[in-house]
Amino acid sequence: MEGVFVQALGTLVLLGISAASFRFHATDAWGSVSGFFLGLLIGLTSGWAWVAVLLSFLVMGSAATRYRYQYKLSIHAAEEKRGARGFKNVIANGAVAGFIAVLNYFWPATLFPRLLPSFALAVIFVAAISSAAADTLATEIGLLSSAKPVLITKPSSTTPPGMSGGVTILGELAALLGASAMAVVAAALGVLPVVPVSLFSAAAAGFIGCNVDSLLGGTIQTLYVCNVCNAFTEKKVHCGQPARKMKGISNVGNNEVNLLSDAVAAIVAAVFLIV
Repeated sequence: MEGVFVQALGTLVLLGISAASFRFHATDAWGSVSGFFLGLLIGLTSGWAWVAVLLSFLVMGSAATRYRYQYKLSIHAAEEKRGARGFKNVIANGAVAGFIAVLNYFWPATLFPRLLPSFALAVIFVAAISSAAADTLATEIGLLSSAKPVLITKPSSTTPPGMSGGVTILGELAALLGASAMAVVAAALGVLPVVPVSLFSAAAAGFIGCNVDSLLGGTIQTLYVCNVCNAFTEKKVHCGQPARKMKGISNVGNNEVNLLSDAVAAIVAAVFLIV
């Protein structure tokens, strides 16, 4: 009976947080709904502490997005809708973590007891979120760098602020901070054991995932050029007109790249734990 009460209370609290997220424009309507169901899935399978890790990413990411938002608007690099995340963004940044949480429910110890420690899936879960957090901070804080971003695929070339594939030293430091913060928060909440291998694996894999995101963003992500103002853009429509494709794979946008990089972070964390 106690378990039922805890689950019901957790569901109600999550519902309230989802409503507050919509109220304060951290997510839009569909983003709040999808976030609620993603959190519910994680909470009912792996526990509410795991949900708290995900929510800490939402808070930190929203704060970073809103920091100096007017300046980001002035350089045409701010998130749309005042930074409110939508359905696609929630799924892109949370689907891998949700999958790992469900996996943890069915195999709570480990899938491969001779290769991975009992806390492996928790580390992999946090690594996926660390990757998303690192990418968000790298973008939102990196935009404030006084130095021009350089292409991760060609460091000798600069790129406009906010363009996928661009990196700055400030952004890299922010990414490292974001990935490490998620590992520390997870340890404080009891999701990760406080041992070097778990903290390092989650944080380092998240940082690597963030840089894989930049690499994919600079290679396979679609880039368009506006037919009206000739600006480079990641949007299919710019200045009210369809933009023409310049490079990348069709239908591979920022959300798809986020999903792939989080998956890579999860795999890298597993490799760290094996070796």
